[in-house]
Amino acid sequence: MSCAGGPDLITNGLVFHIDPSNPKCYTSGSTCKDLTNINGNGTLTNVSLSSDKAFQMSIYNSSRVYFNRSYTNISDKHTIIVSAFCPNLTQGNFGSLIASMDINFAGWIIGFYDPNGANPYIQFYGAEDSGNLYFDLQYSITPKANFINRFYVIAGVINNNLVQLYVNGILRSSQSLASSLGVNTKNLIELGYNSDGDNWTQNGIKIYSASVYNRPLNSVEILQNYNALKGRFRLT
Repeated sequence: MSCAGGPDLITNGLVFHIDPSNPKCYTSGSTCKDLTNINGNGTLTNVSLSSDKAFQMSIYNSSRVYFNRSYTNISDKHTIIVSAFCPNLTQGNFGSLIASMDINFAGWIIGFYDPNGANPYIQFYGAEDSGNLYFDLQYSITPKANFINRFYVIAGVINNNLVQLYVNGILRSSQSLASSLGVNTKNLIELGYNSDGDNWTQNGIKIYSASVYNRPLNSVEILQNYNALKGRFRLT
């Protein structure tokens, strides 16, 4: 699967992929398509196509693109990759990018967060249904002016009891769990607002692509995907 500015994206294990710049994924209206042809059509709610061909979240607490997930759920071995633009964040509001998480916070979510107006960070969070096992990986850049109004390619990797967060192709955080997470029963993939958890989207967030793999990608593969995506944002 080619992308301007670099080599092809990894396709081995790819079970979900959206890219609104691709007319096979989206042209107009309230419906988009999973380019893997596995999860069918997704629905846009309060989301517009930006001039640079991204899904732009426009209304706080209700902007999202959602798919009914139909791929085989293997939560112990997953990779989630999302490329996005981070606007000036509102203090205390989570900027959800991609999530598959239920109301009990079982599952996973990636997003931007600024708890106090001065220290924003990227967060990859997940948990199991019991709530007894969870992970919380974060990556920040200070000062805030150097974090916001930037493009990011973010990858979250779940490999049994090892969880990793990559930002722009570089491993930034990892956590070892006492045991693997088990199965996430949430049947949706949501870009933007996560409807079943206490998480929101932020106005001005733009999502350029999102991918899910049913296996953990290694560091070489993560870097290859970053190189395939970075040209669009003039990242180095």
